[in-house]
Amino acid sequence: MPRCRQYITQRLRQAFPAPCLLCHVRSINSALCDDCTDDLPQLGLCCPHCATPLNLQTTCGACLAKPPVQDSSLSLYHYSPPVSTLIIALKHHDQRTLTDLFADEFVKRLAQNKVPSPDCLVAIPLHPERLRQRGYNQALEFARALSTRLDIPVRLDLLDRVKNTPIQAGLSLKQRQQNMRHAFKSPFVPNAMRGKNAPQHIALVDDVMTTGLTFNIAAKALRDIGVNHIEVWSIARTSNAK
Repeated sequence: MPRCRQYITQRLRQAFPAPCLLCHVRSINSALCDDCTDDLPQLGLCCPHCATPLNLQTTCGACLAKPPVQDSSLSLYHYSPPVSTLIIALKHHDQRTLTDLFADEFVKRLAQNKVPSPDCLVAIPLHPERLRQRGYNQALEFARALSTRLDIPVRLDLLDRVKNTPIQAGLSLKQRQQNMRHAFKSPFVPNAMRGKNAPQHIALVDDVMTTGLTFNIAAKALRDIGVNHIEVWSIARTSNAK
């Protein structure tokens, strides 16, 4: 079904080109025209563990002092205009066609970095109440677009959001930590999957990585059921210090 949806979307765009979301020039293959896609602020040198932008490709001081739960992090763009505008459109204005664009660009980055394929993808889940309000989970939409291109399954059964946390934007790190405490839980009893059915290599997927706290807490819940290697994949990374 996802591959069929991707094919239908491509054919419809070819038959009825839509305006680029940024410059409004007709775009046949994507939500953005090629020029606007090429102008998006790529995330270059960064910490391989948390993707914090740096002047060198090296482990940042924060990760040296306290390594994150995940093994590595990969992000496409700086969370700055126009990427921030696009992600708001994806997240709050139902511009889900953007997930195809972001997935295409992310797959190119994976190939450049020669990243080994994980066993499965796990989208950062929304709380059921938030999901009802929004109608969709942008992280899951992005994960499904990646799944289609990489032929890697999306697992919906490994992680639940059990705490309806307030919106994190504008909060201090301490407030974020308090909000996110016990926010995620695996439906599996801790250690019940260890050495049995637990996937050994997972990519956690979300739209934006800010402090990394959400990913860390989600990754810890997956560690508890025996997942060995965890990567974090996001569309964009903020430049906020941890």
